[in-house]
Amino acid sequence: MNWIVERMKPNSIVPALLYVTDIAGLVKGASENKGLGNEFLSHISAVDAIFHLVRLFPDPATGRRIEHVENSIDPVRDMEIISQELLYKDMQKVKARLDKQAKVATRSGDALKKKQLESFEKAYVFMQKGLDIREGVWEDADVEALNELGLLTAKPVVYLLNTSADDFLRASSPELERVRSWIAKRSPGATSILFSGDWESDLQLVEPEDKMSYIQDALADVPGHMVAPDTGIKPNSIECIDPIVNEEEKRIARALVHIDNGEGNGGSLDNWSDLLNAALRKAMREYTMLPAIITSGYKALGLIHYFTAGEQEVRAWSLLAGSTAPQAAGLIHSDIEKNFVCAEVMAFNDLRAHGSEQEVKKAGKLKTQGKTYAVQDGDVILFKHSAGKK
Repeated sequence: MNWIVERMKPNSIVPALLYVTDIAGLVKGASENKGLGNEFLSHISAVDAIFHLVRLFPDPATGRRIEHVENSIDPVRDMEIISQELLYKDMQKVKARLDKQAKVATRSGDALKKKQLESFEKAYVFMQKGLDIREGVWEDADVEALNELGLLTAKPVVYLLNTSADDFLRASSPELERVRSWIAKRSPGATSILFSGDWESDLQLVEPEDKMSYIQDALADVPGHMVAPDTGIKPNSIECIDPIVNEEEKRIARALVHIDNGEGNGGSLDNWSDLLNAALRKAMREYTMLPAIITSGYKALGLIHYFTAGEQEVRAWSLLAGSTAPQAAGLIHSDIEKNFVCAEVMAFNDLRAHGSEQEVKKAGKLKTQGKTYAVQDGDVILFKHSAGKK
């Protein structure tokens, strides 16, 4: 987006936003209304995806006082408690609906009611095995029935592993292997990101011109840090995120470290792996995991974004992957969706490569798309419509 803004110099800039709500208060027994209980669980019900913040600090050797509801630091135990409480609450909800649905299906003899009953029964048996709903393989009818319940364990999850500043700079933690082993079993394929809240907080207070010297001084004080202070790149930061997607993508990301020390020269943003790798490249340059955290949250929500660009405004719009051009237009105004005619579309990478809309058009890469076009991540779009015309 910055590239577009620099060239358009619009009067207004509206970036895409990821809204994050801090929800605290879950303790063992929350599903039975202990602690904040139902209040906590109702707050989680209102969100679309979960950043599961896991505490990996302090190292007991530091002698820092432990402030924890369980009076000790055990990240695997903490993850287990939270995950089980969410699962127990879902089981209560499904069981209540199951009992009610059984009576309704028996009385009515309605085929749809019976099919819904089967979906609830299948889900309940699945959760009795200690498995989260998101990990199941469900038919369309199951998804439709379960979506009515707003189940907590159906929400996508990203694990944020908060460690000390020193451990972050080493790209390691004494608990990291055990924690990621648990995640791999409980939430196969889920992204986990090692970061340091202390480090990120301190880094935000440093003036931009002083940031590199601050980082170099910090690295010099940490044995076994990621990289020599004068290189400005930390290849081992790839291991701060697990998994990117798979080993092949890790290989690509490692290669990108060496070929892209500048903005946007190491690959396109045509898919989610490229987008996450771009966030990693930013993290490697600036020693912050915030871009990767934000990007992983965006990905977990199944979102993509497209741009509208002009002298008055450059704006990034968020929408669900797979949305059509008219649906994307509806984000701007319902009348544009209703009176959609066509969309003039160019990929951001083509715009960046050719330098202007005119040059993209000359290259034959400015396309006119109709109602069935599925918007791609990073599209730059001009919608044409008949709204307000007689």
